[in-house]
Amino acid sequence: MTTGSVVSMFPLRFAAGCGACLLVIALLPGCGCGFDCGDDDDDVPARPSFTLNFSDECLEELKQVVIEVLQVTLTRSTGDDVVIDTFTIDELDLVAADSFSFDLLDYRGRQQLRVIDALELETGTYSGVVLSLAIDDINLSYVQESDDSLKPITTATSGISLPGFTLSSEVEQYTIEFNLPRSLQY
Repeated sequence: MTTGSVVSMFPLRFAAGCGACLLVIALLPGCGCGFDCGDDDDDVPARPSFTLNFSDECLEELKQVVIEVLQVTLTRSTGDDVVIDTFTIDELDLVAADSFSFDLLDYRGRQQLRVIDALELETGTYSGVVLSLAIDDINLSYVQESDDSLKPITTATSGISLPGFTLSSEVEQYTIEFNLPRSLQY
């Protein structure tokens, strides 16, 4: 069974010639396979797994919104944080890559980029999710407007902090939705 109940918004900005633009991210629960995807050994308790997808809504006047992700950290309320700093993403043809780059406009609505798939984690409370981004280089993270001009993406820090979640013994899947249409402002 898939569960998830966290919904929140956090800012990400990119600088534009006439002002700053705001990009909000929401951590939304998704849906999953609907059954225990673990092995059939009933004597061994199943470990929960965590799946994370990225998606966005449609925004017509932008050509690209490219983000380079360096690391995903799941912060623990107690215990060590879980740091994901290598990525195997079939859709991007990446195997054990140190980072990954994607265009948000390629993943709109139900289209999602699966960046973490069925990562086995300890049950318990994870106090936050931190996305570390390459925002210092306009060649890595940027917005390309309809006139082909590039604008850098900026944040208050080098990443985005999202609220946490509680992982039970079930399969849980979440989607971070970069909600451009409602948050970009000129």
